Amino acid sequence: MNREIKFRGKIPNSGKWINGYLFVYNGIAHILSDYHHSPDCSNEVILETVGQFTGLHDKNGVEIYDGDKIICEHIKDENYYLIYTVIWDNGSFRLASISVCGKNISIDYDICEFNDYTVIGNIHDNPELLKIEKS
Repeated sequence: MNREIKFRGKIPNSGKWINGYLFVYNGIAHILSDYHHSPDCSNEVILETVGQFTGLHDKNGVEIYDGDKIICEHIKDENYYLIYTVIWDNGSFRLASISVCGKNISIDYDICEFNDYTVIGNIHDNPELLKIEKS
């Protein structure tokens, strides 16, 4: 299986996201949106916002990156969908649980265990995401 290795990062000042190929030069992260361009055509990004593409898409076709917040319809609490953060852990992408209704949920799942994910944000743009009521 070939998995596309690419990254995304947030451009300083504009707040826009860009994805492509990552390189770091003199401690400054850059992303090339086209591999055939020279580094002179790259965009500087905020290093702390850089996340790698998992190779997976959510049920709506949205690419899933390290740092994304997702819900999985298979994993629910009585009144809320649980929100997970995609993380790189010990050589694989995993779903790390977060606090729900004041309780820390500590169950982790391998990201490939389910296929009904929906990306609802990310740790950089949506730190307030803790719970979503079921409809």
